Amino acid sequence: MSIAEASTDTTGTGTADSFDPTLPTVAANDVCVLYVAMGNSSADPIGITAGWTAEGEIAGGSFSKIACFTRRMTGGDSAPTVDFNGNTHRYAWSCSVWSGVDTTTLLDVAVATNSGSSPANGNVTAASITTATDGAELVYGYSHDGSGTWTPDGSQSEVSDVNEGTSACLEVAKELRATAGAVGTRTAVSSVTNIEWAAISLALRPAANPKGFIMLASGDGGFL
Repeated sequence: MSIAEASTDTTGTGTADSFDPTLPTVAANDVCVLYVAMGNSSADPIGITAGWTAEGEIAGGSFSKIACFTRRMTGGDSAPTVDFNGNTHRYAWSCSVWSGVDTTTLLDVAVATNSGSSPANGNVTAASITTATDGAELVYGYSHDGSGTWTPDGSQSEVSDVNEGTSACLEVAKELRATAGAVGTRTAVSSVTNIEWAAISLALRPAANPKGFIMLASGDGGFL
């Protein structure tokens, strides 16, 4: 079984000490990937309702932070609450939903993180990740301070481009990996320069094929 986006992603922005992201349309055993960009890299952690798994969080310099959360959905799920430790921050978020993910082990390997600054350009570089399973779906989160629009890496397709307007800018992009192995770095480019940024690289593990089922490559790089 191949992984695919199960429905249109949801996004949002705001300024608050907590918020409830709107969930996409989901079915039992779909997997949600929630990225949250915070327009500040203060010591305040980005928290979430119990039942979601915090996969990674990284600050980019003094003005940017990104966190990633996942959950296998049961079919009657309520939206979680994301909080900033009781303090008000500007934020942007994206929630995507995926079918065909292994229901026991959602992530193929541990996430990889990277951060830095780009004084002369808008480059935000995600760390290389090495997948272990053929057919893994990469779901990357890129963030920076300020506002801008994004161009995903040439090997990726855009899932979300979310701009809070002042200090939280988020890009989510996907890439199917037919064959397991090292992926290499990926670079999304923002329309603004002189930014501080952070990125998370995540790989979803595909569900095992039913016994006797043969995987065939399709024309769009997926599987039949």
